[in-house]
Amino acid sequence: FDLGAPRQQAFLLVERGRFDEAIAIAKRHFEELPGLVTQFADALVEAGADDTAEAYMAGLLKARHGQTYLSWLANHAEKTGKLSAALDLWRRSILQAPGFQTYQTIREIAEQLGQWEETRQELLAALEAKEIWHVLLDIALDERDVPRALELLPNLRGWFSRDYEMRVAQAGEESHPEESLSIYGRRIEQLIDARGRDNYRSAAEILTRVRRIYDQQNNQDTWRHYIKSLRHQNRNLPAFQDELNKAGL
Repeated sequence: FDLGAPRQQAFLLVERGRFDEAIAIAKRHFEELPGLVTQFADALVEAGADDTAEAYMAGLLKARHGQTYLSWLANHAEKTGKLSAALDLWRRSILQAPGFQTYQTIREIAEQLGQWEETRQELLAALEAKEIWHVLLDIALDERDVPRALELLPNLRGWFSRDYEMRVAQAGEESHPEESLSIYGRRIEQLIDARGRDNYRSAAEILTRVRRIYDQQNNQDTWRHYIKSLRHQNRNLPAFQDELNKAGL
Protein backbone atom coordinates (compact mmCIF):
# COMPACT_ATOMS: atom_id res chain seq x y z
CA PHE A 1 0.00 0.00 0.00
CA ASP A 2 1.08 3.55 -0.68
CA LEU A 3 2.18 5.45 2.42
CA GLY A 4 3.68 8.40 0.49
CA ALA A 5 7.35 9.23 0.05
CA PRO A 6 10.02 6.78 1.29
CA ARG A 7 10.63 8.88 4.39
CA GLN A 8 6.96 8.87 5.32
CA GLN A 9 6.70 5.16 4.59
CA ALA A 10 9.72 4.24 6.74
CA PHE A 11 8.75 6.34 9.75
CA LEU A 12 5.11 5.20 9.66
CA LEU A 13 6.23 1.57 9.51
CA VAL A 14 8.42 2.19 12.57
CA GLU A 15 5.41 3.60 14.43
CA ARG A 16 3.49 0.43 13.51
CA GLY A 17 6.31 -1.81 14.73
CA ARG A 18 7.12 -3.15 11.29
CA PHE A 19 10.83 -2.57 11.70
CA ASP A 20 12.20 -4.92 9.04
CA GLU A 21 10.08 -3.30 6.33
CA ALA A 22 11.06 0.16 7.54
CA ILE A 23 14.76 -0.69 7.49
CA ALA A 24 14.47 -2.13 3.99
CA ILE A 25 13.17 1.24 2.78
CA ALA A 26 15.83 3.15 4.75
CA LYS A 27 18.61 1.05 3.25
CA ARG A 28 17.38 1.85 -0.25
CA HIS A 29 16.83 5.57 0.18
CA PHE A 30 18.57 7.08 3.23
CA GLU A 31 22.23 6.05 3.10
CA GLU A 32 23.49 9.30 1.52
CA LEU A 33 21.40 11.43 3.87
CA PRO A 34 23.16 11.18 7.25
CA GLY A 35 20.77 13.54 9.00
CA LEU A 36 17.82 11.39 7.95
CA VAL A 37 19.67 8.19 8.87
CA THR A 38 20.24 9.36 12.44
CA GLN A 39 16.62 10.58 12.72
CA PHE A 40 15.46 7.16 11.58
CA ALA A 41 17.72 5.41 14.10
CA ASP A 42 16.38 7.69 16.83
CA ALA A 43 12.84 6.78 15.79
CA LEU A 44 13.70 3.09 16.13
CA VAL A 45 15.04 3.70 19.63
CA GLU A 46 11.92 5.66 20.61
CA ALA A 47 9.85 2.73 19.35
CA GLY A 48 11.73 0.40 21.68
CA ALA A 49 13.85 -1.22 18.99
CA ASP A 50 17.30 -0.43 20.41
CA ASP A 51 18.99 -3.57 19.14
CA THR A 52 17.49 -3.08 15.69
CA ALA A 53 18.69 0.53 15.59
CA GLU A 54 22.20 -0.48 16.64
CA ALA A 55 22.37 -3.23 14.02
CA TYR A 56 21.11 -0.86 11.33
CA MET A 57 23.71 1.78 12.16
CA ALA A 58 26.51 -0.76 12.51
CA GLY A 59 25.71 -1.94 9.00
CA LEU A 60 26.39 1.57 7.67
CA LEU A 61 29.85 2.08 9.17
CA LYS A 62 31.56 1.49 5.84
CA ALA A 63 29.29 3.93 4.04
CA ARG A 64 30.49 7.36 2.97
CA HIS A 65 29.16 8.97 6.15
CA GLY A 66 30.28 6.13 8.37
CA GLN A 67 31.95 8.47 10.85
CA THR A 68 28.61 10.11 11.61
CA TYR A 69 27.04 6.73 12.22
CA LEU A 70 29.95 5.63 14.40
CA SER A 71 29.43 8.73 16.55
CA TRP A 72 25.73 7.89 16.84
CA LEU A 73 26.57 4.38 18.04
CA ALA A 74 29.06 5.71 20.56
CA ASN A 75 26.58 8.27 21.91
CA HIS A 76 23.83 5.67 22.08
CA ALA A 77 26.04 3.22 23.96
CA GLU A 78 26.93 5.95 26.42
CA LYS A 79 23.31 6.99 26.93
CA THR A 80 22.25 3.41 27.59
CA GLY A 81 25.00 2.81 30.13
CA LYS A 82 27.12 0.52 27.98
CA LEU A 83 30.29 2.33 28.95
CA SER A 84 32.80 -0.29 27.79
CA ALA A 85 31.19 -0.41 24.37
CA ALA A 86 31.02 3.40 24.26
CA LEU A 87 34.70 3.65 25.12
CA ASP A 88 35.67 1.27 22.33
CA LEU A 89 33.49 3.11 19.83
CA TRP A 90 34.82 6.55 20.77
CA ARG A 91 38.38 5.25 20.53
CA ARG A 92 37.62 4.12 16.99
CA SER A 93 36.02 7.46 16.27
CA ILE A 94 38.93 9.63 17.39
CA LEU A 95 41.33 7.71 15.16
CA GLN A 96 39.08 8.22 12.13
CA ALA A 97 38.17 11.83 12.86
CA PRO A 98 40.53 13.22 15.52
CA GLY A 99 39.10 15.93 17.71
CA PHE A 100 39.69 17.31 21.18
CA GLN A 101 36.02 17.07 22.13
CA THR A 102 36.11 13.34 21.45
CA TYR A 103 39.24 13.08 23.58
CA GLN A 104 37.37 14.75 26.45
CA THR A 105 34.47 12.34 26.05
CA ILE A 106 36.83 9.37 26.12
CA ARG A 107 38.52 10.73 29.25
CA GLU A 108 35.19 11.09 31.04
CA ILE A 109 34.13 7.52 30.22
CA ALA A 110 37.54 5.96 30.88
CA GLU A 111 37.73 7.68 34.26
CA GLN A 112 34.39 6.15 35.20
CA LEU A 113 35.75 2.75 34.21
CA GLY A 114 39.06 3.30 36.00
CA GLN A 115 40.93 2.94 32.70
CA TRP A 116 42.05 6.49 32.02
CA GLU A 117 45.83 6.30 32.44
CA GLU A 118 46.19 3.33 30.13
CA THR A 119 43.72 4.77 27.64
CA ARG A 120 45.40 8.17 27.70
CA GLN A 121 48.81 6.73 26.84
CA GLU A 122 47.32 4.72 23.97
CA LEU A 123 45.52 7.76 22.58
CA LEU A 124 48.55 10.03 22.77
CA ALA A 125 50.72 7.43 21.04
CA ALA A 126 48.14 6.92 18.29
CA LEU A 127 47.63 10.65 17.72
CA GLU A 128 51.37 11.25 17.58
CA ALA A 129 51.84 8.38 15.12
CA LYS A 130 49.21 10.03 12.90
CA GLU A 131 50.81 13.46 13.48
CA ILE A 132 47.56 15.03 14.65
CA TRP A 133 49.44 17.95 16.13
CA HIS A 134 46.54 20.33 16.72
CA VAL A 135 44.69 17.82 18.90
CA LEU A 136 47.87 16.99 20.80
CA LEU A 137 48.35 20.71 21.39
CA ASP A 138 44.78 21.07 22.63
CA ILE A 139 45.47 18.22 25.04
CA ALA A 140 48.75 19.71 26.28
CA LEU A 141 47.09 23.08 26.86
CA ASP A 142 44.13 21.50 28.61
CA GLU A 143 46.53 19.61 30.88
CA ARG A 144 48.56 22.80 31.45
CA ASP A 145 51.67 21.06 30.14
CA VAL A 146 53.42 24.12 28.74
CA PRO A 147 56.76 22.35 27.98
CA ARG A 148 54.90 19.77 25.92
CA ALA A 149 52.91 22.49 24.13
CA LEU A 150 56.12 24.35 23.28
CA GLU A 151 57.63 21.12 22.00
CA LEU A 152 54.62 20.42 19.77
CA LEU A 153 54.14 23.95 18.44
CA PRO A 154 56.80 23.86 15.67
CA ASN A 155 55.03 20.87 14.10
CA LEU A 156 51.94 22.92 13.37
CA ARG A 157 51.48 24.39 9.92
CA GLY A 158 48.81 26.51 8.29
CA TRP A 159 46.97 29.72 9.06
CA PHE A 160 45.44 28.39 12.29
CA SER A 161 48.88 27.85 13.80
CA ARG A 162 48.90 31.52 14.86
CA ASP A 163 45.95 30.94 17.16
CA TYR A 164 47.80 28.07 18.81
CA GLU A 165 50.93 30.20 19.15
CA MET A 166 48.95 32.80 21.07
CA ARG A 167 47.32 30.17 23.28
CA VAL A 168 50.70 28.60 24.09
CA ALA A 169 52.24 32.01 24.79
CA GLN A 170 49.40 32.93 27.15
CA ALA A 171 49.65 29.59 28.93
CA GLY A 172 53.40 30.04 29.41
CA GLU A 173 53.47 33.66 30.59
CA GLU A 174 54.26 32.72 34.19
CA SER A 175 56.13 29.42 33.85
CA HIS A 176 57.98 30.10 30.56
CA PRO A 177 58.07 33.89 30.15
CA GLU A 178 61.02 34.00 27.74
CA GLU A 179 59.32 31.63 25.31
CA SER A 180 56.11 33.62 25.58
CA LEU A 181 57.94 36.87 24.92
CA SER A 182 59.58 35.34 21.86
CA ILE A 183 56.22 34.22 20.43
CA TYR A 184 54.61 37.56 21.19
CA GLY A 185 57.49 39.43 19.60
CA ARG A 186 57.17 37.54 16.33
CA ARG A 187 53.42 38.05 16.22
CA ILE A 188 53.72 41.78 16.93
CA GLU A 189 56.14 42.17 14.02
CA GLN A 190 53.79 40.23 11.72
CA LEU A 191 50.86 42.43 12.68
CA ILE A 192 52.80 45.66 12.16
CA ASP A 193 54.10 44.44 8.79
CA ALA A 194 50.54 43.58 7.73
CA ARG A 195 49.53 47.23 8.26
CA GLY A 196 46.02 48.42 9.00
CA ARG A 197 44.32 49.84 12.07
CA ASP A 198 42.89 46.47 13.21
CA ASN A 199 46.32 44.86 13.06
CA TYR A 200 47.87 47.72 15.00
CA ARG A 201 45.17 47.39 17.64
CA SER A 202 45.86 43.66 17.94
CA ALA A 203 49.59 44.36 18.26
CA ALA A 204 48.88 46.83 21.05
CA GLU A 205 46.77 44.24 22.87
CA ILE A 206 49.66 41.77 22.75
CA LEU A 207 52.05 44.47 23.90
CA THR A 208 50.01 44.93 27.06
CA ARG A 209 50.66 41.27 27.81
CA VAL A 210 54.37 41.76 27.08
CA ARG A 211 54.48 44.67 29.53
CA ARG A 212 52.78 42.53 32.18
CA ILE A 213 55.41 39.80 31.78
CA TYR A 214 58.22 42.32 32.23
CA ASP A 215 56.43 43.75 35.26
CA GLN A 216 56.19 40.27 36.77
CA GLN A 217 59.93 39.92 36.24
CA ASN A 218 60.50 43.34 37.80
CA ASN A 219 62.27 44.21 34.57
CA GLN A 220 60.69 47.53 33.65
CA ASP A 221 63.94 48.85 32.15
CA THR A 222 63.90 46.19 29.45
CA TRP A 223 60.26 46.95 28.74
CA ARG A 224 60.90 50.69 28.41
CA HIS A 225 63.80 50.04 26.04
CA TYR A 226 61.69 47.62 23.98
CA ILE A 227 58.65 49.87 23.57
CA LYS A 228 60.82 52.93 22.87
CA SER A 229 62.68 51.03 20.17
CA LEU A 230 59.44 49.72 18.67
CA ARG A 231 57.97 53.21 18.53
CA HIS A 232 61.12 54.58 16.90
CA GLN A 233 61.28 51.81 14.29
CA ASN A 234 57.66 52.53 13.33
CA ARG A 235 57.67 56.29 13.73
CA ASN A 236 56.24 56.71 10.23
CA LEU A 237 53.09 54.75 11.12
CA PRO A 238 50.83 57.27 12.86
CA ALA A 239 47.93 54.84 13.16
CA PHE A 240 50.17 52.39 15.00
CA GLN A 241 51.44 55.14 17.28
CA ASP A 242 47.85 56.14 17.94
CA GLU A 243 46.88 52.61 18.98
CA LEU A 244 49.86 52.46 21.34
CA ASN A 245 48.73 55.72 22.88
CA LYS A 246 45.18 54.46 23.29
CA ALA A 247 46.50 51.34 25.04
CA GLY A 248 48.58 53.45 27.40
CA LEU A 249 51.84 52.14 25.98
